[in-house]
Amino acid sequence: DDDDKVQEPEIECLCCYGDYPRPEMKECKAGSDHWVCKQCINSFVSEQLNGNDCVAFKCIVNADCPNKYSNEMLDEEGVLSPRLKGRMNDRVFREMIKEAGIGN
Repeated sequence: DDDDKVQEPEIECLCCYGDYPRPEMKECKAGSDHWVCKQCINSFVSEQLNGNDCVAFKCIVNADCPNKYSNEMLDEEGVLSPRLKGRMNDRVFREMIKEAGIGN
């Protein structure tokens, strides 16, 4: 009987305001309650890489939030598209080499 199944409540994305199941959502930092859907995270990371040439992905919910989306979280299966994940990892790697002064 379908009535016996408890449906997990959906969470509102604080970027696009859509409602999504918890597995489709991420926080900038655990416990922040700055929930954003994976689609908005994909768009944000793409914009940061393309438009701002930036590899630090600050919280998109609140400009005053000091938290960033960690590379570990962004690297999790299903958060970013495979193509975007590859681009992000390449840019992060190149930035790390640049900061270390390797290849100068």
